[in-house]
Amino acid sequence: MISILTSPLFYLIPLGTTLCLLGGLVGRLSLSLVLANACCVGFVLLTILLQRAEALDMLRGSFQGICLLILVATVLGLLSLLRYKAKWNIVPPALLISFGTILIVYLYTYFALYHYPSGDLFQDVHSMKGAEELGRFGILSPHVTDSYIPIKQAISGILIRTFGFDPLVGFWALGPSTILFKLLVVFAASSIVPSLRHRAFVFVIVSAVLVNGEFSNGILCFFASLLLMTTTNKWMRHSIGTTGVKNSSLLLIALVGTEILVALQWTQLAQVYLLLVIAGASQIPFLHLSVEMSPPGGTVTIRKRLDPVLLLILLMTVAMPLMHRSSIILIPIAIGIGWALALSTPRLMRPAFITLGVALPLCSLVPVGVAVAEYLNISQFSNRYQPLFSWVALIVGSNGGDDFELGIGVRNAFLEFARTIGLNFSILLATTFLYATLSRSGRTLWQDQRFSVPWIIGWSLTLLILVGTPFAYRSSFYTVLLFAMSASIAMDRLWKSARAPLPLATILVVLSTGTYLLAAYTLSAYRPYLPFVWPITIMFSLLAVMVVCAFYCSRRMEHILLAALVMFALSLDRIGSKFISLPHSYGQPASQIQAIAHYTEDDLAVAQALRNITPDTAIVSDLHTMAIVRARTGMDGIVAFSNIDTLAEKSRTLLQQAINAAQTADKADYCEAVRQLINNGAAEYWYAIRKIGIIKSSNDKLSEIRTLFVFSPNTVDWADTRGAKRTSYFPNERPLLNQEIDSIRELGPIVANSSGKTIASLVTCPAVKELPEDPSLAPY
Repeated sequence: MISILTSPLFYLIPLGTTLCLLGGLVGRLSLSLVLANACCVGFVLLTILLQRAEALDMLRGSFQGICLLILVATVLGLLSLLRYKAKWNIVPPALLISFGTILIVYLYTYFALYHYPSGDLFQDVHSMKGAEELGRFGILSPHVTDSYIPIKQAISGILIRTFGFDPLVGFWALGPSTILFKLLVVFAASSIVPSLRHRAFVFVIVSAVLVNGEFSNGILCFFASLLLMTTTNKWMRHSIGTTGVKNSSLLLIALVGTEILVALQWTQLAQVYLLLVIAGASQIPFLHLSVEMSPPGGTVTIRKRLDPVLLLILLMTVAMPLMHRSSIILIPIAIGIGWALALSTPRLMRPAFITLGVALPLCSLVPVGVAVAEYLNISQFSNRYQPLFSWVALIVGSNGGDDFELGIGVRNAFLEFARTIGLNFSILLATTFLYATLSRSGRTLWQDQRFSVPWIIGWSLTLLILVGTPFAYRSSFYTVLLFAMSASIAMDRLWKSARAPLPLATILVVLSTGTYLLAAYTLSAYRPYLPFVWPITIMFSLLAVMVVCAFYCSRRMEHILLAALVMFALSLDRIGSKFISLPHSYGQPASQIQAIAHYTEDDLAVAQALRNITPDTAIVSDLHTMAIVRARTGMDGIVAFSNIDTLAEKSRTLLQQAINAAQTADKADYCEAVRQLINNGAAEYWYAIRKIGIIKSSNDKLSEIRTLFVFSPNTVDWADTRGAKRTSYFPNERPLLNQEIDSIRELGPIVANSSGKTIASLVTCPAVKELPEDPSLAPY
């Protein structure tokens, strides 16, 4: 219960801490914009603060005191909000529809697909391990397999040390707080739409697509870019007249270009100092910017008050590169969209909008066809057009590794883009396109830049994504925002001209969402996942009832039915997309499954029993089992790996040798493989024993190597894999054989046993000959 009650502090702590610095902006800008920016900046500042304390060897001894200081700063920052009264300019029904949609998706994800304590932790196992290690032992290891600054493990570590927070409970409990944070950002971003009615439409659509309970550095970076887009748009709208727009554009380009250069070249510490300077400037309420100009008649000095929005632009452009590498793409896109939406297009250009608005969607069908051809193995079509879209591989090369390969390519881009927009939103786009091109009243939309500009920008970005630009699919959510802005204008006119065709709209939604059920019950790939289809079936049945009601409901009930239709259509689109992508994401299980998880409750029980083992012990097991034991104990694995199954071939071979030796009770071969693994860069392990004080200098040597060999049926399956072959994502839940348990018992004493399905043995091996001076950060 304490974890559930304290989970909102995951966001309140960064928010309150940063408000101590950004308090000068409260009351000068919209509250949602200030709160969202403060939260994003707070995540970065607190994480870098703890990293610096770790680098200076101050964290382990003073972590409790640092946590108390952070809590005091949080309280002081949150108290500054008491003097501010906010006006929430949003239509209340829009909030209700958004909350209803997101609640349905949250319940389906965390209570239908997952069953506590079994859930799809995936990469969260690494942040959970780092959080446990920080909270329990005061160590913020740089060797935990995180590609970016450890935001989640740093904040969760504070909660663990201060309140006894449980990260596994937090996987479910943090969802509502994450949803509120994302809604706050979407609410702030929707303010770029001037009309309140159209703003409500955009808010409902965008929140349904973007908002969920997931949190990662990449997700945080994207929502920070939404704030950057919003502040850029506000900055440009404050510029009145041609000269003001030109000067503001040049100043914006110069400032942001400098900030990006700083972000790429400076160290993390220097960037944090810059963040603090910019944030401190927000406390100066009368800061002015002086510019000297030298016209022919003499020198003129212009003094202009510095817009506080500019401070937020600078904050985001410094903070985002620290969050995630996708900021290199997101920063230019966010600034470009915010700038373009604020401009007033000349009337002479507007006839060309029809050509662009029709041509760009049609051009986007070409890479879609290539992606479909690849999927269907239509080699002639695919090979003919693939070189056109492989320009990225020609420029960058093909040696970027697995992560790079997943980030490029037409097929990958199409799958990610399709997963983002969903089926019902695609139908909305098609309806908008047909109305704007075939209808006489619809063709007048191209003269309205509120429709045409977002539409053209959105399809330009879509084309950039679909041709396979590296990691450009991470900006797919921007297309949802842009298309929602255009659709809000088009649907308003279409609904009136069609005389509110509620029955037709209801039938269309039922037919579109029925495709999910059709796929679930007819395609063999979905048979193992049928236990997850019942919520979709219930909601589809309710939609069918709405079809009948749509023909006979009164005028007053039409509005209620329309709101329910929108909520059900959006939520069904989200959960239907999740269900349809299950075989692609998790493969084909051998039998029906009850929860999406890579571990069993027996694995959890053993991990819980191992929490009293000292942190100088290395875990030896298959990657799935090792991942959950690390996540629950904070102890280090014998190897470093990414995701939950990506490991270098050399380490894979040695780890399989250790497991195979353990199965035959060959302790000598087991210890030899362990020594080779440690000598080949067990960076987490070496870092931990140095911080704990077991090894104090490079001249010290270990007297012995303590290992925990955790054994389960998954361990047997994984040890038998060869090459690129991978085991099933889902655990093997058969009981262990008696001879298997006897062999493990011969290695060392059994310290944990859960129903004979997962066991752990404490095995002590002779030490390595010498200590590596600087174990590599890369997994071996």
